[in-house]
Amino acid sequence: MKILEKIDKIPGGIILVPMLCTAIINTACPGALQVGGITTKLFSTYGTQVFIGALLFLAGAQFRVKDVPAAMGRGGVLLLAKILIAVGLTFGYLHFFGTDGILGISVLAFCITVISLNPGTFLAVATAHGDSVDPPGFGLYNLVVAPTIPAVILGVLEGAAFDYMAIVTTLVPFLIGMLLGNLDPELRRLFGGATRPMLFFAGCDFGAAVNLVSAVKTGVSGLVLSGIYVVFCLGLMLLVDKLILRQPGYAAASLSCVAGASVSMPPIVAELLPQYAPYVESAMAQIACGVVFTTIFSCFFTKWVLKRFGDAHSGKAPEISS
Repeated sequence: MKILEKIDKIPGGIILVPMLCTAIINTACPGALQVGGITTKLFSTYGTQVFIGALLFLAGAQFRVKDVPAAMGRGGVLLLAKILIAVGLTFGYLHFFGTDGILGISVLAFCITVISLNPGTFLAVATAHGDSVDPPGFGLYNLVVAPTIPAVILGVLEGAAFDYMAIVTTLVPFLIGMLLGNLDPELRRLFGGATRPMLFFAGCDFGAAVNLVSAVKTGVSGLVLSGIYVVFCLGLMLLVDKLILRQPGYAAASLSCVAGASVSMPPIVAELLPQYAPYVESAMAQIACGVVFTTIFSCFFTKWVLKRFGDAHSGKAPEISS
């Protein structure tokens, strides 16, 4: 049936297609993935964190010490740009509209959405179209995927406390992988072959948190939040990638969609900052809408960027069939 061949025609398809499949299953029959035992743990926040940790380890194993300056120069710039964009947007939103926000979009939903990016789709695209400097950036980008980051942003803006160690622990799997990969090139090659299968399973797990009906029901608020993300987050990140880094733009385009893991963040952030508890349910639905809309948009936009500006291998990407 050549399923994998068809998946690979979609930029980031190795993670996006499984994510869509489990999102459909979760929407049509939510209990199907929550039957208990290993199955429930696999398709849960617990499973999400395990897959992110495994992908961090695998990315670290591909991170050669000699690539550190280039990876920091490229991935570090994109990461810093992302954080500055998210902090600036959240500060402005909180200042003008307060905690309740506008159009039913609370600052909780807004912050989690604008800080979100998808290292998985980036890694899938970078593996096919990037160079040796791209994949190590996966470890850097995962720093903003943790629920503690929106809690840190909201905590700073409102003067609340937060735990810095949560950021430090995110780096541990990456550093262990980097150590092993640099000690033995054979281990680097071994772990390199595991990245694509792990991306496939991670996609399945991320999609299990998405309810397509709830996403659609958010109506105007969900679409407005998605539109803000596309215009400001994707747009500004692409400008940084093109104008500052002088890269084709595939990294910014593939990164700039709301991660499926972000749907599970509102209740976690609310545990750290209890004042946001009343906004959790609406925030989850709006973020789910953002996941669906921005992922679809990013897929087609990344495809256009690759056709228009090329990739790291040839300066002009090969034609991608429709």
